[in-house]
Parts: sequence; structure tokens; C-alpha cells
Amino acid sequence: MEKRGPTPQLKNYFNANTVLKLSLLMKNIDNELTEEPVGRLYLERKKKMQQQISLSQMKAQQQLKLIGPPKEVDSVKRAFIYRERVNAACQNRHVFYTDCNTVLSAALQRRGWLGKLAYYEFKPLQNLSNEVLLRYAKPGNDHEKVYISRLLRDSPASFVWHFQYNLNMNISDNAYINHIGRGYNLDFSTKIGLIGCSEQEIWFRNDKGCGMHHPRFYRLGSNASEHVHFVEDYHRTQCRAFIHYLWNNLKNCNLICDEHCGQVPAGIVTFAIENVKRQKAEFEYLSLAGGGNAPLYHGDSWWRYFTTSSNSVIYKKAKIAMSSADLVPKIKVAKKYLENLERKCPDFKWDGCRNLWILKPGYECRGNGIVLKKYLGDILSHANLNSDNNFVVQKYIERPLLIYKTKFDIRIYMLLTIENDILTIWLYNDCYLRFSSQIFNMDVLNQAVHITNNAVQRNYKNYENRDLRLPKNNMWSLSQFNNYLRDDLNSKNVWDEKVLPGIKSNLITTIKTGLEEFNFVNKTFELFGCDFMLDNKYNPILIEVNTNPDLTPSTVVTERLCPMVLKDLLRVVLDLPLNCRAYTGLFQAISHIDCNVNRSRPTNEILEVISGHKLKISKSEQKKHETNSLPTKPKSALANKKTANEKVKNNTTKKPQNTSAGAGPRNPKSKETKKQMTTSKPITSKPSKR
Repeated sequence: MEKRGPTPQLKNYFNANTVLKLSLLMKNIDNELTEEPVGRLYLERKKKMQQQISLSQMKAQQQLKLIGPPKEVDSVKRAFIYRERVNAACQNRHVFYTDCNTVLSAALQRRGWLGKLAYYEFKPLQNLSNEVLLRYAKPGNDHEKVYISRLLRDSPASFVWHFQYNLNMNISDNAYINHIGRGYNLDFSTKIGLIGCSEQEIWFRNDKGCGMHHPRFYRLGSNASEHVHFVEDYHRTQCRAFIHYLWNNLKNCNLICDEHCGQVPAGIVTFAIENVKRQKAEFEYLSLAGGGNAPLYHGDSWWRYFTTSSNSVIYKKAKIAMSSADLVPKIKVAKKYLENLERKCPDFKWDGCRNLWILKPGYECRGNGIVLKKYLGDILSHANLNSDNNFVVQKYIERPLLIYKTKFDIRIYMLLTIENDILTIWLYNDCYLRFSSQIFNMDVLNQAVHITNNAVQRNYKNYENRDLRLPKNNMWSLSQFNNYLRDDLNSKNVWDEKVLPGIKSNLITTIKTGLEEFNFVNKTFELFGCDFMLDNKYNPILIEVNTNPDLTPSTVVTERLCPMVLKDLLRVVLDLPLNCRAYTGLFQAISHIDCNVNRSRPTNEILEVISGHKLKISKSEQKKHETNSLPTKPKSALANKKTANEKVKNNTTKKPQNTSAGAGPRNPKSKETKKQMTTSKPITSKPSKR
């Protein structure tokens, strides 16, 4: 018999049914838009879809009145076909679970995979019976997805993409999971964990291709010692900022100093210069006695007086009771001290003359809870009042690279994969820039000026008088940024020669510092969104690393880039293990790390860093460090042999004890221990098995 397709009446009914479902989806979109605004491009498309649906909906309602219910379809045959597909997918381990990621699920379906739906997806359809779902199921429509997901209810998933990994999920053995376990203290995807990674950077400074450039930050809610270090850093930064301000205004000395009518005493200038001189001496490993006359001003009262006096000069334009003839030579000498300090500490180059600090919640993202403060009392009080947020204070970059007087940052994607006990770091060779909607202004401490996150900027309107060459959607692609560097700044190959190598070294070092608390499980992977800024010399500065980055098409730039990232991710995760020459798209492997070596620290040799030099410790001490949890002092192999020989002599010279009734029993020794006592090698205790 000839195979007949659906009748024209049935086709019209399906078309009408899809139109009605589109209208329901638009209602859901309207509800989501009230909770969270989206880009202008998406709103324009939404209006066009509403106009099309309104026209087609009228036609569909007229057709439904004329057509009536559809004819019965052979549901037994269709159910048999779907069960065969489900059985084949389970045998080939081609079952996936994605958390509302339509781009990723569509790419997997094109590969022949079948997906399981979450309980909150297509809720109206999930309440229908199997007969109704089979009646209206068509290739690729929602009824088919719900019916297949119902058949896969008890089947384990072999590919899991979920924002919050749950151990109770039905997952098959050796499944691909988008989550790599990390410890609390070294989780670089959080602000607090990134500080812990920066503290471990000292172990990797001399490795080739490693270098971590980041602003100074402190955990205000952790312990009292770190709180004290932040206060000390704030005071030192205030001295450097005050000298920067005086240096920038030396050409107009009449505006900053007045010998007869000045309100601020001249002693604060000498106080700042002596403190900077002291900082220079400390970084040069010189004693304060030999490094010059150290300042004798100690205590909080002196620092409070200095900060209020210097801030009155910087913000309130107060004048110093000092002549220009005395001020100019002192500031020139202090400027040389600052230049020496900036050579020792490159992050000092990013500081300006405002001493601004940015407060971030330790475990928040998308710009939530971020504020800028300039006074020490305001910073500490804000952190204490919101102690539950575990605030991190970070030195604000006051001298960033600007494009048309506007602040920006770079979002680039990094992928980590673990396969065959090898951790591979992948970097995507495409990225985009995020601009602020306002002109950069240090006098206005507002999120619209200083926070370039798209989740923050889409809540503000663009400044009317800003440069017209800036994008209206506040995003640039990498090609647009390269065109700007080539045409406007005459800087060719800056991205390939300076920016990209700096990003790679930052990310490689960040991953290596957190390996101590990694949970190495094969076939696990994770995608990260890394945020960088650039200084005036195009050096990348790592701001933060975000897990579960936003991949929604909010603008034209992300609409093109984000689907490419997900498709190339599948090439790396699924295709490369089967074929070592498989095409990986724009993902480039920048580092390979052996998981077996990095499961326990130290890896190959124990290193101590003393004034920038590495010292190798003997193999015997390395074995002791692996077996014992507490570190011991390094000993040479000869010292270990001497101690073992001395033990043998002492045991041979001792007289045997009498085994009388009053004496205690003699401890018997096995043959193995006697042999060990006669040898020159030291005895090492074996770790107990738990």
C-alpha cells in the first residue's frame, strides 16, 4: 500500500496548534521580561513576532471552526518507532540533560542524541497523557520532546549540563558533566577563592609562561590579621596617592600651596615622603636604620590626622602652608621613590591620586552588591554592617585604558577538560568588549560609570554627549577592537603580541594555584567567563573568573559568539576523545597538566622561596613530606645516614634486660625491623590506611 502523509486538514490543524503555542510562549516571555529586562534587539524581534502571531492567530481560529478535531493516527506504530529510537540512544549512550539551554540541546539533537527535560520545562504539555502527545507529536516539536523525555525517565544521562550539580541526579558511569569539583579556599571562580589562589602564586613565579597580574584585595570578614593588613595598605596607598596629586599639580603650585594662608600644615608632606621612602627601603630589603631617617609618627591618631588633611587637599582644594620653592624639590625626590616602587610592584602603576577601593560580595555575581568607597571608615562600616555577604575589598584601577573616554573590560571564555587523567586548559580565540554607558569620571562613584557588566549597564541609558563611535549596545567584537587599535592608535598586532599572551599566562597560573584542592574526575569539564582589563600599556589585568557564564543572545555580538562557543565546546568534549585530530573550532589548548602528579602536593620536588630563589630538598625529606601531614625541616642524605648508624650503635651497646618475674615483658622484634636497623637507610613510617 502507498504511504500517505497527513491530510491537508490535519496540516492546518497542526499549524494552528503551533500558532497557539507560540502565543503562550510569548506570554511567558512577557512575564520573564517584567522580572529581568533584555536587550533592545530582542525587544524589537518580540514586537515583530507579536504582529505575525496576531495575524496568523486569526486565520488559525477560523480554520479550527471549519476543520474540527484531527483524524486518529496509528499511535501503536508511532510509539514503536519512538521506543526503538530511545533504545538505540540508551545503547549508544546518547542521552543528555541540559538546563534550558536550547542551543546546546539543538546541537546534540543534530548529533543523534535524545534529551531529558527538567520538571519545569513545558509544564502544560507534561500533564498530558501519552495518547495526546503521540497524536500531536511531529519531528522536532514540543510534543515529541515531552514524549521522548517521558520514555527516558529511568534512563541515565551520559551528558549533563546543569547550573547546580546535584549528586542525586540519574547519571551513567563515565558521564560528561559540566562541573569540576574545587575546594572552598582555592575556588578561583569566587572572589574569596581567587584571593587564596593569589597567595599560592609564589610557588609558580619562576615557571615559564606563568604570571598572575591582579589588583590587591583582602577578605574583610575572614580574620583580624587580614583586616590589619588592609588598613596598613590603605594608609600606605594614601601616602602615594597624595604625592601623585601634588606631582600632577606642580605646574599650578598656587592652587595647592600658600605659605601664609594655607590651612593644612606642611608636616603632612614630609610625613608622606618619609613613609614612601620607608616603603622603598622595605622593598629593597634594607633596614630602616640604614635606609634613612624613619618617620616617628605612629598610632591611629596620626594616620587619621594625615588622611583627613590630605583628603581636604585632594577633594576640598585646601592649600598647604608651604612655599612652592620648598615643595617642588621635595616632590621631585618623592617622585623618584614612587618610580622605584612601581618597578618593584607593577600594580602600583594602576593607582591614581584618589585611593578608591571597590567592595564586592564574596559569592555574588552579575555586579550584585558592588559599591565604591574612598574613606577608610566607610569601607569598614559597610563591610561590618553586611558581614553575611563576606565582602572582599579590592583596589580600584584608577588608571585603566580608555576607549573614547569610556571604561571597558574584556570577556573571554576558558574551558577546562579532564580526560585520561590529563587536565587541559582551553582558551577561546574570540571574545568581546563591554563598555560603560557613561563617560569615565573619578568624581562620580556610580555603578553606571565604573561597573561594565552587561547585567548592570542595561539598566541605564547611554550618556547623551558621549562619543558617537561607541556602540549603542555597549559591546564590541574582537575584530572591531583590532580595527580600533590599528586605525586609531596605529598599534598593529598588539592583541597577538601582548594582550593574548598576558591573558594566557594569567589563566594558566590561576589554574595551577588551585590544583591542590581540585577533584580530578575523568570526563568532567567546565566553562568559565574570564574578565580582564587593560592598563595604559596594554597589559591584561585579571579581575575575576565566573562559573556558569551568561550565554544568552543579549546583543548582536553575543548572538553570534555564544552559539559558536557552545558548538565548539561539544567538539572538544565529545569529538576529541574519539579522534585526536578532530576539529576543535576556535578553542585552543594552552596547557596540559598531569592529574596524577598534582593529586598531592608537592609535585616533583619541594620548593622553598627565599628572596626569589628556589632551594631543592633531598629525596628522603620529600618522602617524609608525602607521608607526614606536618612539614619538617630539610635534612641531607648524609645526616640521615649518620642518625641511622648512631641508632644501630646505641642498640648494640645496650645490655640485655633480665626477664624476671618483676620485670616487664620484652618487646619482640621482627626480622624485617632487624634488617632495617643494620642498613644505613633511615626508617620511614608507613602511612596508616583509613
